[in-house]
Amino acid sequence: MTQEELKAMVDAEAERLGIGSSAFMERHREIMELADQIQQQNEKCPCQSTSPAEAE
Repeated sequence: MTQEELKAMVDAEAERLGIGSSAFMERHREIMELADQIQQQNEKCPCQSTSPAEAE
């Protein structure tokens, strides 16, 4: 794959995802808020492991 083909592929995917649009940014904000909530819940109860290796 040439650099030009790679750039065209990335540009097409960015267009498909709507990167930079208000809808994209709103969804990104929602996802980041959800991730923060999950992290805060995990900090409140560190007894629950998220690592499969630690669960064994």
